Amino acid sequence: MVLEDVSAIGLKKLDNGGNPYTNLWQTANRYFYFDRFGSSNLMSSGVYEIKDWATAREMLMSTEFYHDDIQKLSRSGALIVPESDSVVASSVSYDSDWYLPYLLILGGAGVAFLVSYLLRNKKIAPFLIEDGYLIFNSLNFKKYRIKDIEKVMFSVVKSNYRTTSGYVGKMQIVLKNGTKSMRLRFSTRLTLQSESESTVTAYIEELQDQLEKEGVKTALVR
Repeated sequence: MVLEDVSAIGLKKLDNGGNPYTNLWQTANRYFYFDRFGSSNLMSSGVYEIKDWATAREMLMSTEFYHDDIQKLSRSGALIVPESDSVVASSVSYDSDWYLPYLLILGGAGVAFLVSYLLRNKKIAPFLIEDGYLIFNSLNFKKYRIKDIEKVMFSVVKSNYRTTSGYVGKMQIVLKNGTKSMRLRFSTRLTLQSESESTVTAYIEELQDQLEKEGVKTALVR
């Protein structure tokens, strides 16, 4: 900032040697206080003009001088923000692009954990039957007309072929025209625990019974 009617050559620092942080300056019969921290949320300005010599002398003789003191003097009118022109303005911007993907990942993981917790141990069938269609209970909700289905094939497989941690079920729809659907993997319920082969087999038998009541043939491939 550039102070109106004030030149740097004419400024003289006032110092009593007692408080090196009291940054007071005089030019002719005008007095100024330069805050070493500059303007901020706490300080409306980095430069204040002191109303009179009495106030300047009081500030000069003070051995302790803090932001609270400046704010009190400013509210009382003893310090004012002088007329000036801005030469350079600076600001700090924070680029949030770098951490946005991490927030999305953490948010997605949090939602998944919350849903899993709320629906823990709840059975969610791998398919729906509605209006004559068998609908995969997956992200794409692929549906097949029941009268076009030749058979639904089930199997029990290891959840991870590299380990023996547990088992999951698989189902695949075979249509009368010979085409086959994708293989859909499923568990007996929402859980983070491993499931045994017998548990998954028993659940598949329940699903077979449900489909056969709708007139759909099924088979469990051992």
